[in-house]
Amino acid sequence: MRVVVDLTKCQGYAQCAFLAPSAFQMQGDEALLYDPAPGEEYRERVRRAAAACPVQAIQIDRVAIQDLPPVDPPASGAARIVVVGASLAGLRAAEALREEGFNGSLTLIDDEPYQPYDRPPLSKQALAGAVEPEATTLPHRADLDVRWKLGVSAIGLDLADRRVQLADGSSVPFDRLLIATGVRARPWPDPTEAALDGLFLLRTRDDAARLRQRLMALPSAFSRPVVRTRPGSGPRTGRTAVVRSPAAAPSVAPSPAMSTPGGHAPGIDPADVDPAHIDPSHLDTGHSDFIRRTGRTGERPGRVLVVGGGFTGSEVASTCRSLGLDVTVAEAAPTPLAGALGGVIGAVAADIQRENGVDLRCGTTVLAIEGDANGRVHRAHFSDGTSQTVDVVVAALGGLRNVEWLRDSGLAVGPWGVACDAGCRAFDVNGLVTDDIFVAGDVARAPNAMFGYQFLALEHWANAVAQAEIAAHNMVSDESDRWPHLHMPWFWSLQFGNNIKSVGVPTFSDQVVITQGSVSERRFTAAYGYKGRLTGAVAFNQAKWLPFYERLIEQAAPFPPEFTTVDQPADVLPVPAEVPDPTFLARDATVMVTGHDPSERHATLLSSADLGRNS
Repeated sequence: MRVVVDLTKCQGYAQCAFLAPSAFQMQGDEALLYDPAPGEEYRERVRRAAAACPVQAIQIDRVAIQDLPPVDPPASGAARIVVVGASLAGLRAAEALREEGFNGSLTLIDDEPYQPYDRPPLSKQALAGAVEPEATTLPHRADLDVRWKLGVSAIGLDLADRRVQLADGSSVPFDRLLIATGVRARPWPDPTEAALDGLFLLRTRDDAARLRQRLMALPSAFSRPVVRTRPGSGPRTGRTAVVRSPAAAPSVAPSPAMSTPGGHAPGIDPADVDPAHIDPSHLDTGHSDFIRRTGRTGERPGRVLVVGGGFTGSEVASTCRSLGLDVTVAEAAPTPLAGALGGVIGAVAADIQRENGVDLRCGTTVLAIEGDANGRVHRAHFSDGTSQTVDVVVAALGGLRNVEWLRDSGLAVGPWGVACDAGCRAFDVNGLVTDDIFVAGDVARAPNAMFGYQFLALEHWANAVAQAEIAAHNMVSDESDRWPHLHMPWFWSLQFGNNIKSVGVPTFSDQVVITQGSVSERRFTAAYGYKGRLTGAVAFNQAKWLPFYERLIEQAAPFPPEFTTVDQPADVLPVPAEVPDPTFLARDATVMVTGHDPSERHATLLSSADLGRNS
């Protein structure tokens, strides 16, 4: 059984955690963690949980909430569709194509050897040991009828001959093509340091497996998990809690079943587990394993250096702290999450990290990573003149869009991605729309009518699904029936027990105001505005309010918001959002234009070497 939860929809009602605690667990007040591959013995409980979800965010053995309506493909429609990139966007596009009635040849190509899998759990459940990385495989329709070409990279695109060229020397013909190659982790800039044992990236399933293995080998501040019942409660009548405890604390002997997802102590029914009191990192056995292997006690906890305080880096830091490891975060910006939420709300994220024991160093870069005599990570040197002994370094430096294979294709590509229109049709290098090449997911850069028609590349789970559905529909529809991609951006992040969610584009703003809740209680909603219009909202442990703000953003509501609502602060005063000055990767010229007459004018992409010669 495969389970996927659209966490952009989840509002933390927790019915699923009560009905199927073996598969769903709450962290804090609102944040949901789930097992993407629960055992078949839990199918009925999980089905009941999915049915009871008020927002219908839980899907079993499929990704989509509902099928797209079938269409009648045009008589001249494509017989062969190829999708390059078999991750979330590529898979959802393939499903949508079948749902809409496409019955031709469908090929999915990806450089990874695995079936499509979900990436968000890699920095949370998988890294903490709650699920195996291979359990993150995404569900899909049984009747997908896809020709899989996995473990082979696309290295070129021949538009004239309509072929995708592959690294194994073969090529795949197409009538219509979807580019969904996504992003990869930005590598550590120094190759010698990058080769040190103990320096990791986190983007793929293999990355998560390697990093998890190393983290579990580090000494932890925690002992093995224990299971306790509340005072006066029995194993079947009272609620239970999985908690961390110092080795000297009295405890019930843990069951070996606790080391597997969905395991429980003897005599305790999973239905009696209180999900509000479950420590989702209870599967950590790193410290006891370390002692058992080495016989060494009294060790300092292992220290992990996370370089980069964005969402991935902050989630890794959170998971490492839940494993009882010491954590340092080095972030070049004034606050973590500044690039996504601005400095004002980023300062709240900084306080949360420090409250949870993170050694957070903002405005600081890593100058060098020093290795020991055995080639293992040993010490980090910072721009503030300090240094620190570290056991593991996680480079969370953002992503690079996978467009190199398209360099000579004649499409409009660059470090910002593949440019396309609102219908997901790719632009060629001259800025003309192509008819048979489509783009979706993290690699796509498309204009958004709700935000000044700016070309936005959104690395969000929900955007990948929604854009893939639009692309699939338009690939098999007549021109008169094509849809625009007008999806409202959403994202979520789980950090230190806090559920952080956003709607709109917070960085498309000049001011921010706390509209509800209390920052000191870590339970609030902040609204963002630009030139008097509402453009975004962020909630910390108040996700239930975001659909309200979504409707206001869609209606171009004024900013500051003109409403009185519950839990409103006494002073609703906007302040500068402190959004960093954006670095527009497309600001510099990336093409050379030749010719004089309109029929002769053409653009040619310039390589970085060309740009260097012309500077």
